Amino acid sequence: MFRREVIVLALVFTAPVLWQALVEETVSWETVGIRYLIALPVAALLVALVRWAARPRPVPADQDTSGGAAAAAAAAATADWAGAPTEQPPPAPAP
Repeated sequence: MFRREVIVLALVFTAPVLWQALVEETVSWETVGIRYLIALPVAALLVALVRWAARPRPVPADQDTSGGAAAAAAAAATADWAGAPTEQPPPAPAP
């Protein structure tokens, strides 16, 4: 089965030829059916690409922002807000 948005998108793709068949009567119904059957897999592919691009992506464990204490401690130990290391080098010996 095709999704509802795929069927509607295929109808949008074939709207000009559907208009020519219904109103102007310059195109045969076989042509309308063939173009609709061609538009269905094209619309399904386009909808699948949009759904794939808009899917939620999992957060890696080292970039967990859920507010856990371990994640906060790891983030604080590695960098400050500007991305620079927070650990200072040991002071130089006094002459």
